[in-house]
Amino acid sequence: MPIEQRQIMLSEAEVLQALESYRRTRTDFLPNGDVTGLALKAPPRDGLVQLVVSVVMVYGQTRHTISIEIAEPDVVQLLIRFCLENNIPIPKIGRKSAGIIDGMLALVIWSGGDNADVAVLAASTARGGVPATVG
Repeated sequence: MPIEQRQIMLSEAEVLQALESYRRTRTDFLPNGDVTGLALKAPPRDGLVQLVVSVVMVYGQTRHTISIEIAEPDVVQLLIRFCLENNIPIPKIGRKSAGIIDGMLALVIWSGGDNADVAVLAASTARGGVPATVG
């Protein structure tokens, strides 16, 4: 059975929109304050993408900026939420992960084929490799 890979890439403005949207649904996700910066961390050996967010918190006359690393499970959830809120169709079934494609944050969806085949291909590509030949 064929395997399909779909990539939905977001601009920086769209990532900010996705963060704010996800933040509304999960109030404990980020501290109160303005998001002032974003950075993508290249996947380490485990192949998991991290998003680093700078948040400015104001306490009276004091401003404090902190950087928060968002792990891939939350990154994937905020990407899915963005797609749902913007009427971008995504399959219910399929392996979903975050990736960095051409310097942009992307939701990568693998579907079809045998689940084991999809897992092998997704893991290979997440580490920056060329999809492995299966079978």
